[in-house]
Amino acid sequence: MQKKTIAVMFFAALCALAVSAQTPAATDNKVIRWNSGGDVQTVGKDQMKVLTTDNAKIAVTLVDMWKDATAVRIQVTNLGGDALSAPPEAFTLIAKGETMTALQAEALSKKIRVRADHEAEMAGQQAMHYASANGAGEKDEQNRIRQEGNQKADYVRDSALAPSLQPRFQTIGHVYFPYLKKRDEVLVRVNIGGTVYEFPFQRSDIHPAY
Repeated sequence: MQKKTIAVMFFAALCALAVSAQTPAATDNKVIRWNSGGDVQTVGKDQMKVLTTDNAKIAVTLVDMWKDATAVRIQVTNLGGDALSAPPEAFTLIAKGETMTALQAEALSKKIRVRADHEAEMAGQQAMHYASANGAGEKDEQNRIRQEGNQKADYVRDSALAPSLQPRFQTIGHVYFPYLKKRDEVLVRVNIGGTVYEFPFQRSDIHPAY
């Protein structure tokens, strides 16, 4: 009786393994990759690499946000009948074997403002140290530093990619990553609508944001 029970359990386990092998993981996504000679589209002043599927057209380039961040500038066209989700978590960047996750736009914007305030304060302290007679000039320099920092912070916040896109609509924006120092070969991965889009870049492909 015990041998029969063990045999039944063994057979059931084999059946479960067979079913598992035949059923793909629910998280598996189709992966497509842009290759040299692939579709390129001019958007404004950008030459963007393009991949197209049934439900989306994705155009991508890489830009430096000064030395605060390296950003994926991306145009997404929703070709399907369902909304597409594109939160920062849908993007990864791989350089020198290191995989980086995207930064939150609000956090990066705040960091730029704080740094500008710090630089303005340092400029004021340095002027006092050298006993500059032109107090108005010191204030002008501090105001210039803060204004420039605020303009950059506003640009980062306002140009961030929208996290979702309705059917038959198109949008363009930025997804931010830590500033790339190792940039000889960079791979951008975009996971949208059940497809992973991969875009390889070289150092010469990366250009200033504006």
